[in-house]
Amino acid sequence: MSKQTVLYSRPRHQTIDRLSQESGIPKRTLLELLKDESDPLPHYRLTKKTILVDLDEFALWVTRRRADTCDKLNRIAEDVLRGL
Repeated sequence: MSKQTVLYSRPRHQTIDRLSQESGIPKRTLLELLKDESDPLPHYRLTKKTILVDLDEFALWVTRRRADTCDKLNRIAEDVLRGL
């Protein structure tokens, strides 16, 4: 008889409620970030009330919003606009 190993891992997609619990970001803030005009939080709307977020996409999105990255991009944009 062979021995089977069962690996458990967290789901790749999380609901907004679960993402809020795990990330510490309030649910209301996450819902507002879904509608951000410049860089919306990537998500999948399955029904009117069911929204899923891919954790890999969330990690990339958060990395893009690092304060030093945003500050650097803002400085570049300001330099370009000053040159116009």
